[in-house]
Amino acid sequence: MLTLVNITELNLSVFSGRLTICKFHDGADAEITSSCVGATSANKVFIRHASPVQQDQIQYLNIDQNITALCSHPEHPAAVVLGTTSHLLIYDIAENKTVMSKEIENGVGAVVIGSFDDSDQINVIVGGNCFLQCFNMEGSERYWNVMSDQVSALALIDFDGDGHNHLLAGTEDGNLRLFRNGRMTTEIKETDAVTFLIALTDHCFGYALANGTVGVYHKRNRLWRVKNQIVALASFDVDNDGHPELICGWSHGRFDARHWQTGEVVFKEKLDAQHSIVALLVDDWLQMGHAQLIICSQLGQVWSYLPSDLELTSLDRIKDENATQAEEEAIRRLIIRKQNLLAELEHIRHHAEHATVAETVDDEVQLTVKHDQENVLLELEGGGLIHAVIIFAEGLFPNGESHALHLCPPSSSAKVSLPVQRNLAVDLHVNILLESHSSNDILKVVEVVHPLPTFSRFKSVPWPSRTKNPSALHFRVRIRLQERIQRIGFWIAQNFIVSPELLASESSIELAFEVLPCGTPLRISFLNEGSFLIESDRLDHVSDLIQHLATFFNVQQLASDIEISENQFKELTELMEGVRGHQAIRQRLTVDMADQVNEVRNWFNESENARLMNDMSEMRRSYAAIQSGNRQLVDLQNIRDSNYSELMDRLKQINLHVQNSSSCRVGKYQTDVIQASRQAIRAEDFEQLIKITLHGVDN
Repeated sequence: MLTLVNITELNLSVFSGRLTICKFHDGADAEITSSCVGATSANKVFIRHASPVQQDQIQYLNIDQNITALCSHPEHPAAVVLGTTSHLLIYDIAENKTVMSKEIENGVGAVVIGSFDDSDQINVIVGGNCFLQCFNMEGSERYWNVMSDQVSALALIDFDGDGHNHLLAGTEDGNLRLFRNGRMTTEIKETDAVTFLIALTDHCFGYALANGTVGVYHKRNRLWRVKNQIVALASFDVDNDGHPELICGWSHGRFDARHWQTGEVVFKEKLDAQHSIVALLVDDWLQMGHAQLIICSQLGQVWSYLPSDLELTSLDRIKDENATQAEEEAIRRLIIRKQNLLAELEHIRHHAEHATVAETVDDEVQLTVKHDQENVLLELEGGGLIHAVIIFAEGLFPNGESHALHLCPPSSSAKVSLPVQRNLAVDLHVNILLESHSSNDILKVVEVVHPLPTFSRFKSVPWPSRTKNPSALHFRVRIRLQERIQRIGFWIAQNFIVSPELLASESSIELAFEVLPCGTPLRISFLNEGSFLIESDRLDHVSDLIQHLATFFNVQQLASDIEISENQFKELTELMEGVRGHQAIRQRLTVDMADQVNEVRNWFNESENARLMNDMSEMRRSYAAIQSGNRQLVDLQNIRDSNYSELMDRLKQINLHVQNSSSCRVGKYQTDVIQASRQAIRAEDFEQLIKITLHGVDN
């Protein structure tokens, strides 16, 4: 499928894995050349030329900040886009000049450049500390949006086949969000931090998670997934069929190409044992007229592959070295089936010899999801004596996707604690090993699929009496939903674990919950005329409920009003005022460090003068002053780093507040709150920001 055409040594001691390809003229009449541009862990950008004349020449650009993102410009191939902890840079390598520099106070976590939505203009999209920001090529902000966590991956994808790319963003809390014209239109929840996003074909995209999961989505539907230690992802057509395969680079030095529809491995290769893959690229790096698949190792070695002619591929090599995944899987399943049949036959023969009457196992096992004081419980009863229970569930268990419970001695019932941490509907695939009450010779595996509701960690508790001040929670959110009370009861019954008696009223519904595992109180009140009140100590719980309600009932526009307690209002005000204080400290520290640097420079000049005059005592005094000034610079830098970390935490909390408060609305009302909040943040009008997030724009 692929043929190795070139191996290049970059001679880099430590390579960070951020890499791209740039093309530019070396002179006015020179041909276009390709250069490999990457970032090292020492905050340097290197340029490695592919031409034979210049291939041993490596140029470096010193960047005085940590490089967090890197990509090439689609219309200006000689330009590279750099993201750092505080700036967005577009740098022209050929002209050796900065095209655009933009300060990003929250830092850059991911960057993508291109045209999207209905515009043909090239824009740069930056994701960072709970925010998305879009700039045009002049550096003007096009739009700004909030995210639920740090943005870790960005991609431009034609999601719905309308001929326009749309922005897809992945965050560290496992959310995939699609944006059209600055508004979120689709959300997919995954089980871990999103690390890679890549566009494929036919409205499909590949993704990778921090836990090693790799898969492909077709719009909102996941086609397949596998799990290993993924380190890089790319899209490349290895068999020239017009549909790119998903290229996966694994931590142990192996890379493979998987069919985009099925996940079947169509090509695989392993690098030398000492090489660990850190990056995958697709570009015409060698100027061969065809894009190559480029594999980069941490030691700086680069392998370039081209698609092979399928008719010339060795059939023996395919059969002996690269048997397809489908054949291997078929053989493995047949062997397992054979072993199971032989074991079952042996059990039947043994039972026939030692028993005259065979009792069948009653596999009617009752599964119930309940709550104890701190956890969600799965209870199993009936069917015989239970020897073991194995539960498979995606994204539920912290150390994998399965959990096993062995009962010694066997029991007729079992309880399994489910560590539910997110509001996510999950199917529990439960395998139960049972034996008959009258015979311990025959064991049987019963497979049951049991759904876990979206809000299963909301533990139902009695409604507090009026004497206990039931309204003393931090947040009270009011909405109007024109739905019959029976429909609201149906939504609650499907997505919560509550007693049916609590939904029997035809005039109102009042439910009280504790959100596990922390026991955060939450209350829901609904009147038949459409008045909905949700109260909680955490606004993100309320916003999750409202967004789920809007999706369930297909609500396109929904306004809300948020009331907060006096203590919460005070905390919110102090949080936002603290940002202004940290920014002032940051500016003052910058000035102090600049003054200290000038003082050290003056002492260095004094020491050089003393050395030339052979004045040893003055030179020693100057060196002591330089050493003292350097210690002060280190102390100032440590204070500046600590202040910056606290500032980032506060900005993240503000962005999360905007995210949660805007998510208490739907449609136009949500977009208006985000846009107005951005204007208030830019103007540092925090009093106005609080009013907007609580009462909306119209109010």
